Amino acid sequence: MFHVRLMRDLLFLIIEDPALDLDVLRLVHGEHDARFSRLLRAGERLSVAGELVSAVEKRSGLVITARLTGDVGEERVVDCVTVFFIRAKPTGEKPAERAAKPAESPAPPPPPDWSSAVVVSADASYRYAQASGDVNPIHVDPATARAAGLPDVILHGLCTMALTARALTDGLAEGDASRLRRLSVRWARPVLNGQTLTVTARRAGEDVWAVETLGPDGKPVITAAVAELR
Repeated sequence: MFHVRLMRDLLFLIIEDPALDLDVLRLVHGEHDARFSRLLRAGERLSVAGELVSAVEKRSGLVITARLTGDVGEERVVDCVTVFFIRAKPTGEKPAERAAKPAESPAPPPPPDWSSAVVVSADASYRYAQASGDVNPIHVDPATARAAGLPDVILHGLCTMALTARALTDGLAEGDASRLRRLSVRWARPVLNGQTLTVTARRAGEDVWAVETLGPDGKPVITAAVAELR
């Protein structure tokens, strides 16, 4: 719960900063890289901090990078770098035409060494909003989500990440969450309540796995992910 609450608190601080003037309905979580030294123990006092690293304006929108840390005494127990993306508003201008490139057939990826199906419950985004405190209306109000250009309410990116972490831990670490040392993800597409996802992993080194989470159509919703297990 610490990780979720820290993300929520930092997000709210960013959103409320008048200097940034962010449109929360156009905000999506782009990337997250979390490193864990150990699990938290009941009764421990945790000191958390968030730092805004950069805000870079691009034609497609605003890219915000932040660092999040959590300490118990002098011990760093979690260290994260996260990236948010504020989609630019439509301008009505037609994009410049580019010369068509010859179509190339990409080489098929090697088959995964491991995979597991994950069912997203029909009310997952609503329950996760209550647990995390992240009540951005694109996760809980269908009308607002559609006004933001989405097909329906979407699952929080961190919830998709958590479901991926749980599947990896159960399948590759015998259910021992303390063995998860790092999980770095890039969100590619939104996840809807009720969908069935497939988490895949290929061994990329000693205790290192290249991970993808696929939507029901077989396209990645999490891509370029890396998991490190003790």
